[in-house]
Amino acid sequence: GSLQGASTEAQRAQAELRTAMSLITQVELDKAAPLLAQARTRFEALRAAGDRSTATQLGLAQAMGFQARVLVNRFKLKPALELAREAVALLPTDTASISPAERLAHYRVLMQLNWAADQERASDEGRKAGMRAVAVLREGGGGQAPKADDPWSTRLGMAFVDAVFWSGYTEVDGSPQAQAAESLVQEALAQAERLLVLDPSNWPVRGIRAQLWRYQADQRRAAKDFAEARRLTQLAIQERETLVRQDPRQSRHGVNLSIAYSALADFNRDEGRLADAQVLYPKAIAQVQRLPATGFNLRALNNHLRSYLGLLVDLGDLQEAQRVMEVKRQVHQQRIQNDSARSFLVPWAACIDAYWDLAMARAQGAPLQAPLATLQAKLVPMDVDQLTGRDRSGAV
Repeated sequence: GSLQGASTEAQRAQAELRTAMSLITQVELDKAAPLLAQARTRFEALRAAGDRSTATQLGLAQAMGFQARVLVNRFKLKPALELAREAVALLPTDTASISPAERLAHYRVLMQLNWAADQERASDEGRKAGMRAVAVLREGGGGQAPKADDPWSTRLGMAFVDAVFWSGYTEVDGSPQAQAAESLVQEALAQAERLLVLDPSNWPVRGIRAQLWRYQADQRRAAKDFAEARRLTQLAIQERETLVRQDPRQSRHGVNLSIAYSALADFNRDEGRLADAQVLYPKAIAQVQRLPATGFNLRALNNHLRSYLGLLVDLGDLQEAQRVMEVKRQVHQQRIQNDSARSFLVPWAACIDAYWDLAMARAQGAPLQAPLATLQAKLVPMDVDQLTGRDRSGAV
């Protein structure tokens, strides 16, 4: 009776966890949250009743890790980091002989710490978590050529490429750390190519490959190698355009395409090719405007509008700048209305509006005293948590 009941509870917990992970892949974090809470409660009850199986231990770690992801999405950054640390602490330290499924569980949990730490400005801790995930996957063959008759080798290879991508972000400054990151990116790109030989329509891997090209483009831009940065960005754009056509259900392909358009516009602006930039920024804006108004998509749209606005002010096209500024204000309002956790954007929006009013006045040659006084008045003293939207409560 009790053993059968425990087995049923374990099955339910694993099923809830799988469903939640699927929802998170679709960026449906709010729908995943109650399932994660239920799964965590079941796993904790099983452990309290004496269940010390690896499956339950890793199940609990994953449920807590993904709960941390939900907290990050709600701007509860410090509690998210603490919870992700607790989840990682549940992971067994001896990974020499664990199964491929267990390696993937380790990777999932460690990448939640990677993400939470990065958001809470603990980037060194996040990088270490990411590199630990890379090591666990490499230990299981994740960096080696996948075999057509071994699905686990493909899954480990895909996880390896993903973990390298997220762990590879570092300061673009030519430091040994940045050079090591670039070497790792090259290794991940080679693995991505091997995976795509097996399955050219592996859209997740093609998406990550495009992201890795964009990462390399940023590195080359920082090194003032604009020609190579442009070439890599154009590669990423071509790949993204293919992904948008072939896998239209995934809106992340569309938003990443818009980001690549905007990046190419940035390169054009750096090189003084302002007419080309003036074509690309609206293209980026139009691309993301076709997508669902999710928090991430609206953030990307806001960034594109800001870049375009700066270009228009530089060009002296103040009529178009006024129109774009109004769209930008509407996007700010939409972000706040869509998510009450973003209420911290209200003072930011007021400051940004005042800044652009000052920029417009300067471009027009108008007196600056009044807009400057308005901007100074908006820059009221606020603590860092308020300015960044950090919420110190940990409720999921």
